[in-house]
Amino acid sequence: MIDENSVIKSACDIAGITAPEDLTSELYNGVTALDAYKMDAQAALALHPWSFAQSLVLLNRRREAPITGYAYIHQIPTENLIIATDKITDIPSQPDRAFTDYVKYGSKIYSNQEKLYAVIRTEVGPHLWNPLFVSAVATGLAAKLVLSIAADIKTFQTLDRLAYGDTREERRGGMIRAAINADQFTKPNKSMRMGNNPLTAAYLS
Repeated sequence: MIDENSVIKSACDIAGITAPEDLTSELYNGVTALDAYKMDAQAALALHPWSFAQSLVLLNRRREAPITGYAYIHQIPTENLIIATDKITDIPSQPDRAFTDYVKYGSKIYSNQEKLYAVIRTEVGPHLWNPLFVSAVATGLAAKLVLSIAADIKTFQTLDRLAYGDTREERRGGMIRAAINADQFTKPNKSMRMGNNPLTAAYLS
């Protein structure tokens, strides 16, 4: 099973440096490699609503009375592993439905809806990543390691561009673009779902 050690080793192979045997010490830059891995993985997960990192959760309703004119307060999870809240919904069985009649202050949702759900993106481990995402993160990590360990700016620029594209693409180009495209193919096409497809509807009527 692929884990953080596998990604770091792959990055070191790409960078042409010795992979650390112990990530808890600075022997062979173990701590440096682990810190760089965590930062690069978090940044890559923040680039796109990856399906492999999403979960549907029921939001906890808080007991205190709102002071904004709304009836209820719901709490968005605040654990360190939360990357983003991708959607708020009141009907989780309708995947395209987004609930928007609310205001958000910090991690609290104020609304008149008694029960709310959220699609949250979490910091999942490499064993859940798609292979193209693994390759992109490993290449981006290789760039960071080349810069921090070998101070090789030219190789850093080459590998970083390979992983995330040039500055005009806002870090959504290169190998990560291929991963984004592959992830989008895993999601059902909204216009072709059975209930929305006029050809299917006509056939079944």
